[in-house]
Order: sequence, then structure tokens, then C-alpha cells
Amino acid sequence: MPNRILKETICVSKDIASLSWFEEVFFYRLIVTVDDFGCYYASPPILKGKMFPRDSVTDAQIDKAMNTLSSLGIVRTYTVEDESYLEIVTWDKHQSRRAKNRKYPSFEESDEYRCMQMNADEIKCEQMNADACRKKDVEQNDEKCSLSGVKSFASKCKQMHANVPEESRNRGIEESIFEESYYCTERSDDHSVPEPSIVIELPLNDKTFHAVTKEDASKYRELYPAVNVEQELRNMLGWLDANPNKRKTRKGIKRFIANWLSKEQDRGGARSRAPTYRSSDKRDNRDNFTLDAAEQEFLVEARMPRLEGQP
Repeated sequence: MPNRILKETICVSKDIASLSWFEEVFFYRLIVTVDDFGCYYASPPILKGKMFPRDSVTDAQIDKAMNTLSSLGIVRTYTVEDESYLEIVTWDKHQSRRAKNRKYPSFEESDEYRCMQMNADEIKCEQMNADACRKKDVEQNDEKCSLSGVKSFASKCKQMHANVPEESRNRGIEESIFEESYYCTERSDDHSVPEPSIVIELPLNDKTFHAVTKEDASKYRELYPAVNVEQELRNMLGWLDANPNKRKTRKGIKRFIANWLSKEQDRGGARSRAPTYRSSDKRDNRDNFTLDAAEQEFLVEARMPRLEGQP
């Protein structure tokens, strides 16, 4: 049996101070009797023969000491296969283990521990059932509240229809629609406003599109009269398709259109475009365009001032 440790804090322990002299001696002798896991038999005759072999101690004294230590939470007793065992609760806190295997069963193998686990599972099951019932009650109450709200709104809407003046019911279709939309906000889409005509859709950075309507295009033509608005809008679409990383946000797309058209307006628009030449035009060795004799003669005659009376 290895040596055991007694710390100096045992002298000021309130639990130890509450023990009688015999109970305190019983506890010290119990420390050197249990195995390296703090366990031993709990039978009073076995404890008397092991711990007090030369003293006249009765089983009643040992049983009383065991009950006192159990009430203070120092020792707990349990049963494994109809045999009583004890365990010092704070053993691992004050002692060190040297042996790898137990000599006596642990508390986790006892009938009492299994009952505790079963009770804990029953409590957990009851709690889960209570939570499920509570959740079901909440869902039912929410459904009742929702149905009540729908019925209340329908009743209010019906009352609003009833409050429409009689003369307004005999008016034309437009006035009737207006009156009903005023008195009740729940309307069908039978009289929905037609969607505006779209000229072009410009892609945005969030993979949606900005629609440019005919009204927008007309406004741009008034603001930028030198610009071919439809063609520039197509140019914008091509540029945005070619540069997906530079596409604009929904808030910035209008500023992008305005800046584009404004720059085109400042350059003179489509009227200031430089003339283009065909690949079939004649060029000299310096890559300049050349004219034949007939074209040169025509240009000279066109530039020379006409004499009076000359046809």
C-alpha cells in the first residue's frame, strides 16, 4: 500500500472540525485503507477488521461514522452486484494515483449511478416534450392570430366598400376604379398601368439591367441635340458588355449616361465626325491620298472664280 498525503489545510477544514474524535480517526484510517482510486468495501464488519484490528470498536460506531462522512459529502456509498462499496469523493483532488487498474468497482458502475442516469434521461425527455408542446401551442396561437387578422382585414375592406357613396357607384369605369381603390387598398391587377416602351437595357454590376425608355431617350435628345442618342446608347451597351468589371451601379448608371452624352455633345456629336476613306482610295508612297487628272481639273474649276457672263 503506497503512502498517502495529509495536507496542512486539514487542520482548518470546517468539515473535519465538525467530526468527533472517533469519526476523524476513522477518516484518517480510511485514507490509508482504500485503493489508489479511493474505493473500498463499505461493509462495517470488513472495515472494523481492516481498520481497527486491535481496538474494541463496534459495527454501530463504524456505521455512524460512515453516515456522518456521507452527510458531509466526504464519502459516498454505492452498490454493485449486491455488494456495498464506498468512495472518497475528493480523492483525486488531494491524492495521486500510482496504480493503473482498480481493485474495486467505481461509482459509475453502480446501480445508483444508473438510476441517476435514467432519472436524468426522463427529466430530459419530459423537458423535450414540454418544449414541443409549448412550440405547438405557439404555432397554433400564431395561426389563430393570422386567421383572425385576415378575417378582420376582409371585414374592414367590406365595410369600406359599403361606405362608398351610392352616386359614385353609377359613374363611369374610371371613377368607379378610383373610388374603389380609395376605399379599399386590396385591388387586382385588372386595371394596371401599361409598362413604358423600352429603347434599350444597359447591364449593371449586380447582373440586373437599367431600362432606358422612349421618354428618357426623348429627354436626352432635347438635352444633347448634336448627339445621335440611340447610336450612343448602343455604344454604351457595347462598352459595358466588353468591360463587365466597370459596369455601373443602379444609382450611378444615370450619371454614366449623362457624362457619356455630355462629352459627345462637347465634341460636336455626329456632325463633327471626320470623313472616312475607303480602302480602295488611291494613295502615294507617303500614304497620302492622290487624285487623277480629271479629279484635279474638276477641283481647279470649282475653286476658280467665275468671270461675268461666263457660263
